[in-house]
Parts: sequence; C-alpha cells; structure tokens
Amino acid sequence: MGCCESIEAAPNADHVDHTHFEIFRCIGKGGFGNVYAVQVRLPDTLVPSVTDDGAMQKKTDPEGKRDYVAMKKMAKVALMKSEWHMKVAWLERNVLRAVNSPFVPKLYWAFQDQASLYLVMEFLPGGDLGFYISRQNGLPESTVAFYMAELALGIEELHKRRIVHHDIKPANILLDKDGHSRITDFGIAVFLEQEQELKCKSTAGTPGFMSPEAVKGRSHGVETDFFSFGASLYYCFKGRCPFEDNNEMLAQRAIPQSMSHIPAAARDLILKLLKYDVSDRLVDWDAVKKDPFFSGINWSEIAQRTQPGPITIDKDAASNFPVDVYAMDVLCPDEVVKVDDKHAFDGYEYDYQKVAGASEGDTLVKRLSRAARKSVSVRRKSNKSASPGKGTSIVGRPGGSSIGPPSRRDSKEASNSKGAPPKQDTADNVKGAAGDKNGKLQVSSQQKQDSSNRV
Repeated sequence: MGCCESIEAAPNADHVDHTHFEIFRCIGKGGFGNVYAVQVRLPDTLVPSVTDDGAMQKKTDPEGKRDYVAMKKMAKVALMKSEWHMKVAWLERNVLRAVNSPFVPKLYWAFQDQASLYLVMEFLPGGDLGFYISRQNGLPESTVAFYMAELALGIEELHKRRIVHHDIKPANILLDKDGHSRITDFGIAVFLEQEQELKCKSTAGTPGFMSPEAVKGRSHGVETDFFSFGASLYYCFKGRCPFEDNNEMLAQRAIPQSMSHIPAAARDLILKLLKYDVSDRLVDWDAVKKDPFFSGINWSEIAQRTQPGPITIDKDAASNFPVDVYAMDVLCPDEVVKVDDKHAFDGYEYDYQKVAGASEGDTLVKRLSRAARKSVSVRRKSNKSASPGKGTSIVGRPGGSSIGPPSRRDSKEASNSKGAPPKQDTADNVKGAAGDKNGKLQVSSQQKQDSSNRV
C-alpha cells in the first residue's frame, strides 16, 4: 500500500541522517524534490519539543506526542544538471544558517547521502498569509498592521546580513502554530558583496511585486525589497497585486490604478514604498516603523512575540496537508538515483547544536540516537513474536511518504524562480556557493491555490 516499509536500521550514532526521522507525509513538491512533515525517531517518552524561540529541547510526554519538523529533500541528480542549480541548493541552507531571527524559519540540520540533500527546519502548519487574504478578500487593518510589522522586522534582519530576498509577497509568509509569521523561500535571494558595492542585477521575482529596477535588470540593493513590501501591504487590503504584470507597472510608473477601501494611513505608506525612482522611495526601516500606519504597534512586543497572532491556527492542521501532493508522492514516488561524485556538496552538513556551543560528544543526535537504538531493538524483538501485520512500525522510505489520513484541503504548489544566487555565504563564510471585526480569523480546512507565478 504505497511506499511504506518497516523500520530495519537503527538511527546512525555518528551523525544526523534520514534514519533519524519518521516521515508523516509529503506536504510539498518542487522541481528539485519534496518537503515532508517528519518526526525525530525516539522512544515515546523522549521526544524533541520546539520552544517559542524555535529551539529544540527534550521533554517527557506520557502520551508519546511529538512535534513535527519539516524536511526538504532535494535530488542530487537534478541539482547537478547545471551550475546554477547547484548554487541554488546552497542558497537556502546558507541563508537559514546566516540569519537568526524569530521571523525566519530555524534550520536544525543539513545533511546528505549519495542521492539527496536534506534540510531539516522548523515546521509551519498555518499555511501562507496569502490564503487568509484571499479567503477574506482582504484582512482587517489591525491584522494587516500586525503581520506587516512582523514582516518588517524579518526583512530588516535579512538586510542587516546584506541579504536581498527578491520575492517578498504574502504567499511566502508562512504562519506557525501560534499565528506568528516567518519569511520563507530564499531560492532567488542574493548575498550582497562589498566588492560589488552592495549591489546586484538580479531580474528574478514575482510580477506585480517586482520593483522597476529589478524588472529592468538595473543595479540595485536592498531597496528592491521595500518596493515588494509596499506591494504586499497593498495586497493585504485588496486581495490582489497593485499591478497585473510588470508591463503595467512600468507603464503606470508604479502608481496603482485603485486605492479604494484602503485606510488613509496605509494608502500613504504604500505610495511612499511604491516609488518608481529609488531616490524617492522610503528605504529606511526606522522610518517605516515610525510611519503613522504603525502608530498602534508596540515594536518591542512584536519583536518578543509576547501575544499570539491575530489569525488562529487549527491545532490539528498537521493532518490537513494538500491531498494532491500527498497522493502523487504515494502513487508516483520519486526515483532514488545515486550520484558518483561524492564531493560535489562537500561542507553542506550543519548541526545547529554544534554551532550553539554543544560539545562534540554531547550533541542531541548522539544522546537521542542511543535511546532510539534501544527502542528499535525492543521493537524488533516484539515484531518477531507478533503475528504478521501487528506491532510493526510503518514509516516511509527515504523517497516516499507514510500512509496517513486523507487531506481535505486543496493545495498550492510553489512555482520555480530564476535568479542569480550568491557565490558564497559571506555572512559566516560557509563553504559552498553562495475574520471577524476584531481581526480574529479561524483557519479553514479548504485552502485555495496560489495563482501567482514567478519569472
């Protein structure tokens, strides 16, 4: 039934690899691979827990409940078809490693085997902000201010690291279980370099959100993200982009046709951000924070995430992943192809605990691997004495997904982007190429497909 198999091998005791994770189901498919909701393989009484700041800790749970993490698996055979694809493979890993912000997903591990690259990161069950905007045909002003404030702090942290995102939009803003946001999708981000005067000429992005300088391929820096921030603010109120496409944006010199039903303060801020000429555009985050639109925002509380977000996330969202993505993974699992070049991605590995200062002999993986091996040994003995089909733990193969409850939610699938990734991670010298009237919303089990396309 699908692509499942019982546990045979114990988790690797020396380093993190795919044997440390049980696949729950596939939650996304892309050009280079899939994203899975997974759990760390541990005895039921010893499980990892994700804290409010994104860190992982041990906890004892008598019910054996486990927190999910997300695991992105990318096929090396697809990545190695071009130098650009290989650089893209490093990009998200490098950005997530370089940035430590509550508004950017936390990277836990990066590792590889002969067939694939893996990124294990924070799991965000709330879906993307664009879905809630589409569902309500625009969000209440207080809700918009909250999420745009979180977005501003997230982008500001990227810019401090000289990272230009290049694809800021609501579809790339995902929500965690508490309704707080994270900036995602760094596939076309750029690390700015001093020798290039902190400028780049990337022409990648999503039509309707791209700045004039990016569309024209002109040299630019972080100011292009301010334009996309303004376009996203417009989208939050209107439920659509300020421009149908890049040609319309250029023809109208970045002046939206309609600003109806947008509060005056928000309208003024949008116009400051959507300036055609960079020299006229608001490109200072301190000035953005002081804008009248954010007059009701306590920036210290936003930064510390002291209160839950205004959008309420269904606590059972983990079982409501896109049914078409899940079905495709079960019925047509990706072929696992090993590559001969064992050094193409040297240095890709990452363990967040070692970076955080844990000793080599006391990393989480070593401590948990010992417990997991003992658990697997007990399971094997139990399975030998059990009748066929009983007492066997079923998990997905490295290339597949475990069988889970059917999904009731429609899906969106991220479209591929093209851009020029950096040659290296200059931030840390990593090896490799660079509702209701109160604004309270309740998640629905029906998700709409994101219709935005990138170039």
